[in-house]
Amino acid sequence: MEKEIINKVANSKLEVFDLEDYFPKEEIVTVDVSQWLYEGFILKEKDFRNALNNHNWSHYQGKGVALFCSTDAILPAWTFALITTFLQPFAKQVIQGSIEDY
Repeated sequence: MEKEIINKVANSKLEVFDLEDYFPKEEIVTVDVSQWLYEGFILKEKDFRNALNNHNWSHYQGKGVALFCSTDAILPAWTFALITTFLQPFAKQVIQGSIEDY
């Protein structure tokens, strides 16, 4: 005699939700940090800060922004945090890593 198979998951109090409901609805654009590096690899702080100050950040108004570096540059820990401070008044969301990572 075979026992009846009981779906214990279906009978539990687990809440089911769709992850697509949490995916950002706004346009997501990428920003490559290497554009502000000397020869794409070296972060010269003074030049880097000047480039950030002169960049038109309003292009990112209401968008999601994915920050990444396309080169193998070794960047200080504060690099992405500094860029985020410039993006904060405009971007709806800022993430570190290219959009392909998410």
